[in-house]
Amino acid sequence: MSLERASYHLNLAQHHLNLAGHMLNVLFPMLQENRMLIKIVKELAKSVDNLIKCSLYYDAYFRKIKISRNPRENYGLFVEWVAPRHFLKNDIKNLVSILKIEQKHVEAEVDFVRKNKFVIMIGDKYEVLDEVLVRNFFHSVVSCVDNLIGKLRKV
Repeated sequence: MSLERASYHLNLAQHHLNLAGHMLNVLFPMLQENRMLIKIVKELAKSVDNLIKCSLYYDAYFRKIKISRNPRENYGLFVEWVAPRHFLKNDIKNLVSILKIEQKHVEAEVDFVRKNKFVIMIGDKYEVLDEVLVRNFFHSVVSCVDNLIGKLRKV
């Protein structure tokens, strides 16, 4: 049962990753609209969310962890126990950054485009997105999805 759920969430993660890749590699260069950067990050966040669920179900299948009904507990479990077993430290850092940026954008009072950057402001703090950072996030998510595909094929 857990492997079926893991496979389902992995397929969803791939779907959102493909959308983000299309937006980043086709639409963004064609339109040159920097507001698309946050749309790409939102798609990557959906992919990361499903990636987290996939890896939790995968480890639950082998009885390494017990999944909680509380999403915050599952997120903590993922960051502390599950992710270090499956992914590189830099990729984990990028996955967490994607989720934090997406959450900051939801809470943001102001967001705007400045030169080649998308700026998110919350109070007196700000977060800056540019194409290089978003491409780095994209490659980290691709690496993690490929890693889980390999693990699920072995089972």
